[in-house]
Amino acid sequence: MNKNSFVRRNYIAISLVLLGTLLLAPVAGFPLPLKVSSDQSSNSALVMGENFAPISALNPLNPSYQGTLEPDFFLQLFVLNNPPATPTLLPELAQGYSVNPNYTQFTITLLPNLKWDNGSPLNATDMWYTLWLYNITDGWGISSFTITNSTSVEVDFSQSNYNFITTDLASDGTPVLPYSVYGSIPVSGEDLSNVTSFEGLTNIVADGPWIVQNISPGENPIVLTANPYYFQPGYPKIHTFYWYTYSSLSSYVAAYKAGTLDAFYSTGPYASVLAVASFPGHTLVGPPAASPSVTEGINFNVWTYPFNESTFRQALAYGTNISALDQTMNGPYANASIATEDALAPQYNVQLGFSGAGPQGYSFNVSRARQLFIRAGFKYSGSTLEYPNGTAMSISIRFDSTNGYDESVTTLLAGQWSDLGISVTPLPTTDLQAYTSGDQGFQVWVGYGFYGFTDGPGISVQLNNYDATTTNGTILEWNNTFYQYISNASQYAPNSTQATRYDKLAAESIAYEVPYVPIYVEPNWESLSNSFYWGNPSQFSGAFNYQSNTQSLYFFQGLALVAPINTTSTTSSSTSVTSSSSATPSSSSSSTSSSAVSLTTSIPTTSSTSVVTTIPPSSSPIAYVAIAVIVVVLLIIAAAVAMMRRRKPPATTASPAAPSAP
Repeated sequence: MNKNSFVRRNYIAISLVLLGTLLLAPVAGFPLPLKVSSDQSSNSALVMGENFAPISALNPLNPSYQGTLEPDFFLQLFVLNNPPATPTLLPELAQGYSVNPNYTQFTITLLPNLKWDNGSPLNATDMWYTLWLYNITDGWGISSFTITNSTSVEVDFSQSNYNFITTDLASDGTPVLPYSVYGSIPVSGEDLSNVTSFEGLTNIVADGPWIVQNISPGENPIVLTANPYYFQPGYPKIHTFYWYTYSSLSSYVAAYKAGTLDAFYSTGPYASVLAVASFPGHTLVGPPAASPSVTEGINFNVWTYPFNESTFRQALAYGTNISALDQTMNGPYANASIATEDALAPQYNVQLGFSGAGPQGYSFNVSRARQLFIRAGFKYSGSTLEYPNGTAMSISIRFDSTNGYDESVTTLLAGQWSDLGISVTPLPTTDLQAYTSGDQGFQVWVGYGFYGFTDGPGISVQLNNYDATTTNGTILEWNNTFYQYISNASQYAPNSTQATRYDKLAAESIAYEVPYVPIYVEPNWESLSNSFYWGNPSQFSGAFNYQSNTQSLYFFQGLALVAPINTTSTTSSSTSVTSSSSATPSSSSSSTSSSAVSLTTSIPTTSSTSVVTTIPPSSSPIAYVAIAVIVVVLLIIAAAVAMMRRRKPPATTASPAAPSAP
């Protein structure tokens, strides 16, 4: 009897055996292949979005590039984190780097066996061409490149470049680009016009957790699917990722409250998240569990009178109640986000020899502010502060009109300074680079700080100098002495005794001369669906990652380990942790406490690929297993009997002769 005849005659028995196998497999612990649904309501999908312009370019070298989704399909060699919670520098695609003693030669090595999403190797050729492109567009000053082997590239500089890895590669955000795509774009010498005009919306070759198919400008939503060659085994946990853009905050909030989105993000004031703070089935996450963003601050134009006088700036610093500003803007989370006058993170202050907070001294003191105004040559006529010539003091404050929190800070600041006898005029602007026009630009500008942030990639980079270009093209340094400190520090290796000496002098200069008053670190608010596992706040993983100044949409593995709540990565050392006083997340525990509310999670590791599927609480695991085993055994017995009844005795044949020796 041939094979087909046997199958036709015994299809009932075979079906029973297959059915028994299917029922037994999950009980025995054997995973079954699952069909991944593209339905957005399915747990196999993650749906997110942002109040942002529709994506028009995915090429990082294109001026119209929008990097919202970059870490989901393009990865970097290194990324920066917020110390001390996490290491300052974290390798991503890189295995590491070496450098010669005078920092003129760096060798960067990739992780082994990396692949693009089409299965082709991601190797030193890709890294070399990426570095070559960025060296031209960003002016890194690399004099030569050498591919030393399939995973390593050597770059040489004509002079020391101590901060190449942190400043150029990590801080600027340098994703590795596929040579198969970018190498086919014609270039002429160092003319990269064809490369920079490339939109990158088609022929996308990815190395991140997800794959992006060809898209059209403004396409909404963008659909991403899991990358089978992603270098972290077992990730991403979600197969399909939908990404929407919204034209306004109100439409973004409406979509989230309608159940369209699984998460809501905002970098605005606490008031901007009140609409979703008590949303049922979701948890609002604020500082310190939420990743920090940039520092909101007050920037003075030190090239214009009277802001070119340090005593006048000190008086304004004493007359600014930053605690009140922080409390109003960040509500119950204010104490976790306030910044310090020296604009340095605590571990940097310790490194420089300060006792914790650095050289502060501008606590809110109206009387002290008035005394300093008088010392600087100004005078009071009743309650009105006047210039020495008797003219009433008037100050204009510019702010970004597209950011509601900048406007709110400006309004509050105007009220505080009016108590000092100053008439304040808020001036909305869409020019975020107003300071670049030097003495033509502004008097006071509210927004992110010129001096880096309260986190950052090392002291030298964080302190950083800022300058302005006048209308005739002259470069103005805000303070020549400060500029010299920074220049001197850059001549030595980071964290060396010599560099630390000049960094300390520069930090003291900023603190005492106060060209900038940091107010608070803007938190990346997150309202997250309780139906998903989002990461571990105590380990700063997933949505709680502390990669420098970004939301979890933007950084390495921020979303790759998100999973439906009934599946969590486990290891032999998994434990349950929470950063809130409530063991179970719920909408009722959202945002009324000053401590952060976050999700109870188990600790994942990137080396773990096992998945534990939980049984609904209403079911009895023991009963389920017992019934399943009984049913399977009966089915197998019945199938075996049926097969024996249909089976004919085989014909006897002689054993084959042993093969003869050659």
